Amino acid sequence: MRTVDCSVAYYLLYASQMDAGRQKACRNYSSHGIAQKNITTRIFVPQVYRALEADPSGESRMMAQLKNRLQMVLLIVLLCAQVLLGVARAFDSPANAPANSWVEVPNTKMASVAITDGKFPGVWGICGPHSVISAWSGAALDTKRSRLILFGGGHADYAGNELYSFDINAMKWERLTDPFINPKIDDSDENADGTPQSRHSYGGLAYLAHSDKFFALGGSIYQSGHGSCTKVWTFDFADKKWARAKDKPPFGAAYDCTCAYDPVTKKLWYCNYNMGCWAEVYCYESEGEKWSRIKMGEEPGYAGATIDTKRGLLVALSGGKVRVHDVRGSAPAQVWQTTGGDAFLKDREVGFDYDPVADKLVGWSADKVYVLDPDKKEWTVNDPPGAPKPSGNGTFGRWRYVPSVNAFILVTGISTNVHFYKLTAGSGKVEPPPAAAPQAAKVAPPPPAPARDVEPQRAALRSVLQQQQAKVSASITVFGKAESVSFTGADETGIKVVLDGNALPLRWKDIQDADLANLAIACQPEGADALLNAGIVAHAGHKDALFDKILTRLLKVNADRAASLREACKGY
Repeated sequence: MRTVDCSVAYYLLYASQMDAGRQKACRNYSSHGIAQKNITTRIFVPQVYRALEADPSGESRMMAQLKNRLQMVLLIVLLCAQVLLGVARAFDSPANAPANSWVEVPNTKMASVAITDGKFPGVWGICGPHSVISAWSGAALDTKRSRLILFGGGHADYAGNELYSFDINAMKWERLTDPFINPKIDDSDENADGTPQSRHSYGGLAYLAHSDKFFALGGSIYQSGHGSCTKVWTFDFADKKWARAKDKPPFGAAYDCTCAYDPVTKKLWYCNYNMGCWAEVYCYESEGEKWSRIKMGEEPGYAGATIDTKRGLLVALSGGKVRVHDVRGSAPAQVWQTTGGDAFLKDREVGFDYDPVADKLVGWSADKVYVLDPDKKEWTVNDPPGAPKPSGNGTFGRWRYVPSVNAFILVTGISTNVHFYKLTAGSGKVEPPPAAAPQAAKVAPPPPAPARDVEPQRAALRSVLQQQQAKVSASITVFGKAESVSFTGADETGIKVVLDGNALPLRWKDIQDADLANLAIACQPEGADALLNAGIVAHAGHKDALFDKILTRLLKVNADRAASLREACKGY
């Protein structure tokens, strides 16, 4: 009787009150070993009791029925176990998942390694480390070690600047660094220990494979939310230290940026959000800290960018369009006319990456997966079950193609398991991208034009604004967006504007050159000196459309000053 579970013992207590026939049936029931299977005793003990009550002499018939039912249940249990075991085997890695499927990896919540409140003074902010994901922040894929690196926070959400890593081979999280405690709130983009300050990182993160470093530029800084993250930062995985580039980039990196790295040319392509458009796209060569600028159009947009490594193309989603630039040749920039993806192209701050096995460009923002054929220019919409809920504040680089498993990794929350989306079946052994084709020797290009110091012109424009008495209306960038404001005055610290009925002070250091020029023109639309200085500042900042507008106006106001403007801009 030691093998009989409590349900059988409970029944035998009742059986002791029955006649000998009933007791014999109960003993036979136990002696068959049925009582050792908890799942079956819980199911069949009540049936035994009811059967004996109804027909005390029907022991043989009852036992035969019981045996048949037991065999059926055991068969079902075995089949279920076989199916469950097969599923577990099939999904022990995203590499083994079927095509067009989602895989949720159990026990992979970043909260397990995130900091706790109070352990690192002065970093919690409003939301704590949740904001590393939820506060408009992204990630980059370390392709050497097959792991996703997360860096984020910023604004009023979180002051911690630690790095997190999800190891795809081990399927586990790690906190690579600890946050710098009690960081100063000074918009300097640099802590006292030589590490970057926390920010909404948007899409401004990348992995530089040739140097094995993590790249970060741009964002909304803690705590003010200003676009003050204007320094180029790299994290060396070998010595686990941050380093700041010697010089700032030739533009004001700020909000809603995105970038993509080309492993063949070893160059990074940085799409800078400027005045609500993708007009500024820069190429960065990290070895010599060199920047060069290209144009890809003037459409507004907030989406993503990736490198089509087969064709050598930078593919950027912008203003509902697919813009393409040849990063390994000299073909002109294009706008692809695509079909089937309008709903996705309207989204902002999406996940977007290239799958070299499928030779497709794949994006996600919520629920459905959008797949673009670069040859046919057609989008396909896939909607398999199992997609996680989006974070609500953009996906950015937390959606990345992982070559080692031939699947896309997706991280949507600190308390949500990591997910993978499998577009095509297979383990993911990808051939390395082709080496750059050798090129014939070329005549060295002329040296680049020297950078121009326009601080005297900026000072003159600030003086114009400080002398202005009457209110004027102008369009300037406020928190990363072009806004129509009412300018009400300026002093030595900055300007004052009214936006949507609310007074808003802006410091001089946070005002872009184009905005400074626009405000000065609004204050003195017929002032030849103001137009001349504004034109020089616009030209130095490569604001071609603004420069042409100023020059056209200056020609009407003072032709001599217009000639001086042209002369002043020669050679730059």
